[in-house]
Amino acid sequence: MAVVCGLVGAAAVLALAGLTVNRAIDATDGEPRLPERWERGANLTAFLPDAYGSATAERALLTLRATGADLVALTPTHYMETAGSGEVIADPAKTPTDASVLRAARRARSLGFAVAIKPHVDVLDGTFRGEIQPLDREAWFASYLSIVERYASLAQEAKAETFVIGTELTSMSADDGAWRDMIARARELFDGRITFAANWVDGAEQIVFWDALDVIGIDAYMPLAPETTDPSVDDLVTAWGPYVERMETLNQRWNKPIIFTELGYTAREGTAARMNENSGALDESAQANAYEAAFRSLSPLPYFEGIWWWEWSAEGLGIGPDEGTFSPEGKQAAVVLEYWQRD
Repeated sequence: MAVVCGLVGAAAVLALAGLTVNRAIDATDGEPRLPERWERGANLTAFLPDAYGSATAERALLTLRATGADLVALTPTHYMETAGSGEVIADPAKTPTDASVLRAARRARSLGFAVAIKPHVDVLDGTFRGEIQPLDREAWFASYLSIVERYASLAQEAKAETFVIGTELTSMSADDGAWRDMIARARELFDGRITFAANWVDGAEQIVFWDALDVIGIDAYMPLAPETTDPSVDDLVTAWGPYVERMETLNQRWNKPIIFTELGYTAREGTAARMNENSGALDESAQANAYEAAFRSLSPLPYFEGIWWWEWSAEGLGIGPDEGTFSPEGKQAAVVLEYWQRD
């Protein structure tokens, strides 16, 4: 399959793929697929120091733009040694340099993208970032504050529209005062929109400092339709229902719009149920159907303002139908993206 298809080509590819869509795909109807406010985003990932400044990153930005995307989130990662570490540090072999982040941001803006800076924390012992338990929480927050200051300043220099002050740090999110202090400091350095990327709707419901932020951000990897490994698009739309109700409650409580700072599915059987994410049968259509269901379920919601898909690789990783990865590039899911995102 070509990496980028035209809309008429998209219709043909979807038909050939046997996607269980319930509407005709007419590329000539002239109707916008998404609300004007919708952020058509993707997380552009890099895990090498200069990856964001490479020719491969340039190619990734061009192919992403061709899907109709209009926002790119850059995700530089810092590291903890263990779940109990009180220090978060750059890894010179992995963490993107500031120069490469700035280069990618400037090139993205030249292509018409809005830019978000979205720092991540990974743990070298394999602990999920949402489950860290620093033995010295005060030291951890002091260390993390330096990262917030660094990337808030970088976001300002890059003329980014959005700064994400934390990503999936569920176990640390109960420290309300520390986050409010960091948000206040970030606002001294960055004059754009600030959010936090909560882990799942469950994580967003636990946070009590949304009033200090501009939008509710959710990394939305909640399982859908766990009772079946081969759900239809309609099955998945139905499975979104309870999450939609809970997000409506969040919106009403905080009077803030909601965006998905991450949403993604692997090209494998059972992906919507979060089965077989690193194993199991390759299944492009499972990924594409999950994308289709998300657009159908979320685009009508008046408080919902877009999806930043996970992931689009600045290193050219995971591309194509033989890769059962989160990347939609070169897969049927990219056709779904183009259909929905291009006006």
